[in-house]
Amino acid sequence: MEKVKKGVRLEHISKIYQDPKTGKDFYAVKDTSLTIEPGSFVTLLGPSGCGKTTTLRMIAGFESPDEGEIYLGDEAINELTPNKRDTAMVFQSYALLPHYNVFDNVAYGLKLRKVPKDEIKERVMRILDLVELTGMEGRMTNQLSGGQQQRVALARALVIEPSVLLFDEPLSNLDAKL
Repeated sequence: MEKVKKGVRLEHISKIYQDPKTGKDFYAVKDTSLTIEPGSFVTLLGPSGCGKTTTLRMIAGFESPDEGEIYLGDEAINELTPNKRDTAMVFQSYALLPHYNVFDNVAYGLKLRKVPKDEIKERVMRILDLVELTGMEGRMTNQLSGGQQQRVALARALVIEPSVLLFDEPLSNLDAKL
């Protein structure tokens, strides 16, 4: 069955933090509204500290907006935990599990979703082929180059087939083949 593509809509979202030195509140993201159509490729551009990563983390559910609503399709997702959202995020640090091999890193999200073992194997092997890591599934992540680690992080995000894929990664850092 073909998965329905969903867009993202941010309606007046804000994220407020407190400056630890002054105790004063400041906006990391202030009154931001944005509509991203299904199937779109969108890049958030701006200087360091302008709220790009915070916005991605709010969409993914790792941060909660202090104001506003986030929608995936027609569903408000502010109250959903990250594992209940149909999103995946590739972190700038890749966030690989060092005690897991490549296969288990990629399979991690599927195991959490209680996907049957035979389907996990088929999906992981298919995605490893897609990112050109076939034959490396038994390697530990510290035995991989930086580019290969990036591919593992991407494969782990893609294998769960999310409606929304978020990259907290400068595009210039992406392996050109990807």
